[in-house]
Amino acid sequence: SEKEISVQYEFENESKNEVDVTIGFPIPPFGIEWPSNTQSYPPDFGNFKVMVNGVEVKYLVEVKAVTENGEDITNFLKEKKINYQIFGGFDIQPLADGIIDSANKLPNYEINTLSKEEKQFLISKGALREDGTPLWLNKITYYWNQKFPSGKVTKISHTYTPYVGGAFTYEADSGAFEYPGSACIDPALHEKFSKHLAINKVSPRKFERSVDIQWVRYILVTANSWKMPIKNFELILRKQPMNPKSFISLCWDGSLKKISETEFRGAIKNFKPEKDLLIYWYNLK
Repeated sequence: SEKEISVQYEFENESKNEVDVTIGFPIPPFGIEWPSNTQSYPPDFGNFKVMVNGVEVKYLVEVKAVTENGEDITNFLKEKKINYQIFGGFDIQPLADGIIDSANKLPNYEINTLSKEEKQFLISKGALREDGTPLWLNKITYYWNQKFPSGKVTKISHTYTPYVGGAFTYEADSGAFEYPGSACIDPALHEKFSKHLAINKVSPRKFERSVDIQWVRYILVTANSWKMPIKNFELILRKQPMNPKSFISLCWDGSLKKISETEFRGAIKNFKPEKDLLIYWYNLK
């Protein structure tokens, strides 16, 4: 769900020898999206928890700063004493409140300690906007050492609160239903959104109704580094309980079945993921 991601794996070591490897679990890269209708801010992933065969294990964390095209600029930001993990102390509130009109005017913003040439370097990399807004992404990977005994199944699970993107729209044709990427919205669902928002065209207030949108990304393709295919893959999506104005949409190659008022399930045998997940939650307001 948009409140929690919970993953359970079953790894079988089919070889005759024990396997000892480092496992890395990546979080989808995230950054500052300003100006936009973003409803959430880069979160604290400190509640990430790993269990192996029912026992909690310790892990290490690697955080890198990367550009949109994947170029690593971590060392540059470190050398300039920019705390890239919190985006240099970027504070969205004064901008959102209209107190200032540019990140270049933010007090205590570490990027503003850089020289003109250093700022221009980041701009040329696509890591900084002209007004000083940070555009780099934080790429987080959790990793730990794991042993897989020969001929046995090792059960690994982890849970964490995901980074949730957010937006809202008053217009059915604004394209905001799929803000960061395709949601493969069913035509019937799109029509439902359009009818809900139609009153805005004739209402004196014009903004009487809205569609609130949240989305979560999940990296699937790294599973291809293991022996493929995944024999049994199951995806369960959860939405708000008993809310008739709450909906879920995503691009999914398999079928999704409603298993309760709040849950949808998709199951695939011999699964080879070719793309990551981008899941949308919609609420009619």
